[in-house]
Amino acid sequence: MLRHPIRNILLIGLIIRIVLALIAVWPDTEYFQLLSLRTIISPGAGAPFDNIYPATWITLISLPLVLILQFVDPSHLTVPLSNGFLQTVANMTSLATPLAMVAIKLPLIVADILVGLLIYTIVRRLAGDKKAKFAFALWFLSPMVIIESCIFGQYDVIVALLSLLAAYLITRKSYIEAGVAFSLGFLFKPLNLFFGISIGIFLLWFGFMSLSDRSSTIKEKYKIRLRWLAGCKPLAKFAAGCIIPVIAFLPGGQLLGIGQSATTRLTWPQLGGINLWFIELIPLRISQSIFTWGHLHYPSVLIGFLVIGALFITLLTTITVRRQGDFSQSIYLLAVIALLLFPILYTYTGAHYYIPLLAFMAVTIPLLHLSVFVYGLLNFSLVAWTLALLGPVIIWLPLAVNWDIIPWEPMVNWTMQYLSLPGLFNKNASLDIRLIAIIIALTCLISITITSVRNLKPRNKYI
Repeated sequence: MLRHPIRNILLIGLIIRIVLALIAVWPDTEYFQLLSLRTIISPGAGAPFDNIYPATWITLISLPLVLILQFVDPSHLTVPLSNGFLQTVANMTSLATPLAMVAIKLPLIVADILVGLLIYTIVRRLAGDKKAKFAFALWFLSPMVIIESCIFGQYDVIVALLSLLAAYLITRKSYIEAGVAFSLGFLFKPLNLFFGISIGIFLLWFGFMSLSDRSSTIKEKYKIRLRWLAGCKPLAKFAAGCIIPVIAFLPGGQLLGIGQSATTRLTWPQLGGINLWFIELIPLRISQSIFTWGHLHYPSVLIGFLVIGALFITLLTTITVRRQGDFSQSIYLLAVIALLLFPILYTYTGAHYYIPLLAFMAVTIPLLHLSVFVYGLLNFSLVAWTLALLGPVIIWLPLAVNWDIIPWEPMVNWTMQYLSLPGLFNKNASLDIRLIAIIIALTCLISITITSVRNLKPRNKYI
């Protein structure tokens, strides 16, 4: 590993992540991180947390925190926030110490590395070491990925890792293991449901195509049935794997055996014991979409994930047949534009879902230089705009403990004033901009779907 081609990229990315994890705080997620600390340090005191984040997340962050608590007094993991104005704005009276923040963000940093290594492995099989190194850099040095993991503390990267792992395992014909990985990702966040739809379509279609070269002696009336059954068999294995994590996290089941504090159940009393937040979220968003076309936030999110789901099929197809798809450059250009619009549509989040696919496309298609240029231009401009407006908010919490002389109130008010302006970076963005973005995304989705079907020609037995 000391002489590995990605050594320098890995080292630079790790240094940036550790520094940001130590000093950067995002108020929204900091509040929930404090609740998670309370849940782990004082079992039974984290009831609000149980209703906000899933049991899979509290279990994951318990691993480093429980280890640290063996050597550090729990009182050293939080520090009082004395400034009254900041207490009101942040809705909390204490902050996590740098040690606690690193511990909470450590699983995200590890997941960043694993996603990068998985991208490197996949692209290396398809395009060689040089392009694999470039794809790894696109992911691991992406400012949006670093900010979401080490400043925002968003655990979307865990879902991206498990979804990408499920795709890789499917191409290795490990269907049960792929189901386990996908289901774990779903239990973290249900947004990878669109990947599940893509996987189902992929398995059924390739099962159908795998029997296209069979002997014509098979009776015609049974031939079609056999083709679809060939796809149903791996799909059934995949579904069986999906059930395993769900059973493990049902009420009453132990979560990895990390003690009482880390055995939070997926429970809501008002739902009769089983927390159905991950099931209810999808119809909730759809219903909100019907009644919120004024700003088109939720419709754009749904369409954005449909686009990513379509691209997920192209990823599975390309890895399986081990060849670059016969997609036209115009379709890939539409895909790149749609994916780059997605973080705007989704208000900064979602980078962990589209960047792996973008990195994969950028090194396996002829449109390499243009896609990377557009990717870099918009990605860095988004980051620059984010830091320009949110910089004071990101840094004021860590400094607030000992720096009361800083005029926090004017700084925060200035930031919030600009954040409230309508535009691309607000959920209430103008209707015209949203409509244009949605039209482009829908065009991309239709084009990718049609081209994917055309490219799935009878070749060899894939499944």
